[in-house]
Amino acid sequence: MRRFPLIVIALALTLGLGRSFLRAENAPASQPTSKPAPAKGDVIEASDADGLKAVVGETVTVHGKVSGSYLPKSGSVLLINFEGANRNFTVAVPKAAMEAVNGGFNGDLAEAVKGKSLNVTGEVKLYKEKPEIEVTKPEQIKIEEEEAK
Repeated sequence: MRRFPLIVIALALTLGLGRSFLRAENAPASQPTSKPAPAKGDVIEASDADGLKAVVGETVTVHGKVSGSYLPKSGSVLLINFEGANRNFTVAVPKAAMEAVNGGFNGDLAEAVKGKSLNVTGEVKLYKEKPEIEVTKPEQIKIEEEEAK
């Protein structure tokens, strides 16, 4: 009578483990389960939210094409968004640094970067669980030269 529960437990464990084993065995070996974290010194695309989250706290260069910018009425921060990032990565220029950063772009950063491809260098931080770089100096933003057509 005592053997019955042990046999049932052993059978259940065997079937449960067997299912896990079969799933793992049938999974394609060539498909990685996740992207590797960007290597130090790599330029990360603004649309790579997972790659950016993997380097939170590190200083990196992020590349992307500007889709738009936003300056609230309060003027507290200028936000720059990128194509393909779906607002999962933003460049933020705080009010305290706005004058200095604008000065490096003929007085109007938002206009200077409109529709341009940028490389932005800085420490990746999370703001509301989304990666961002805070820009406090104009040298952190490099506008890519457009190719002659």
